[in-house]
Amino acid sequence: MIGDIFHELKHLEKEIKKMLSEYPRAGITSFFPPIDIFEKKGEIKIYVDLPGFNIEDLKLEIEEKHLFIKGTKKIDKTGDKGLNFICLERKFGNFERRIFLGKEPDTEKIEAILSKGVLKISIPFKQEKSTKVEIKIREEE
Repeated sequence: MIGDIFHELKHLEKEIKKMLSEYPRAGITSFFPPIDIFEKKGEIKIYVDLPGFNIEDLKLEIEEKHLFIKGTKKIDKTGDKGLNFICLERKFGNFERRIFLGKEPDTEKIEAILSKGVLKISIPFKQEKSTKVEIKIREEE
């Protein structure tokens, strides 16, 4: 009886993995790379773990106060003809991350560097102009 339950669970796990493995081909986000976000005076720093990605596989966009990080990682099959996968634990497919920045970014000064599998993004914010306005007080009539 217990053996049957484990057998059914194993079968269910296989079916779920099979179903999920088809998502990248359907254009659905297949994974979320880990992100660290730091705030420094006047800017935000974002580090994204992207091992195995090339620059041409990535796209960064700013829309209003949001940063969009998009990418695609394909399975490299060069030289592996005739191989059947036994285990596939590395992440492949499409992803998209959206990060709310909270302030207006200075889009002219944004920098992004991909180094050793880590995408480092530096987003400075526009300087908020502090204006001093005197408000006149009047007497009630």
